[in-house]
Amino acid sequence: ASPLDIGRVLVDYRPDDDDTDQRVRAWGDRNGIETVVYEGDRSLPESREFLCGEVATPWFLFLDDDVRVREPTLSRLANAIATDTGAVQVRKGRQEHTPAGEWSKWRTVRATTFCTLVRTECVRDVSIPAEITQLEDEYLRQHVENEHGKLWTFHHGAMIDHDNQGRHEINFLEGYLAGKYGLLP
Repeated sequence: ASPLDIGRVLVDYRPDDDDTDQRVRAWGDRNGIETVVYEGDRSLPESREFLCGEVATPWFLFLDDDVRVREPTLSRLANAIATDTGAVQVRKGRQEHTPAGEWSKWRTVRATTFCTLVRTECVRDVSIPAEITQLEDEYLRQHVENEHGKLWTFHHGAMIDHDNQGRHEINFLEGYLAGKYGLLP
């Protein structure tokens, strides 16, 4: 059960990637929630931008398929909404290969979108440059704050487990994009 009113679920799915589309459709059928699956070959930044344009509600939740939401995270995100809020992101829980608290050190340096409640009007007009293939979450945060004057906040009590934390290695391209677009100090 969710404290948020879920009108429909939008999925941007890369065919033959895994069975996420089938699992989400089955969940939607069980819960009487419309599920719309878009199939394409979009990168993660392209997918986030595309989905921002498809949302028809004032708020939406980015939720990656490798995230497990803990109780009562959704309630905490919903209760953190204020007039000046543009987005509320979560905190990763402890995992074997991640020292406890490491993520909370980074929260002021970089935004995340793997489980983030977002005000639609703050991202509907975003245009992520094509060369940004990583750090799109920080690009979105800066757009929300700089273009719309809203806050991107961190809720330390809204926790998730992230199954695939080591997926994105820090590399030259990340450093280049961070410097060119001011995405990391």
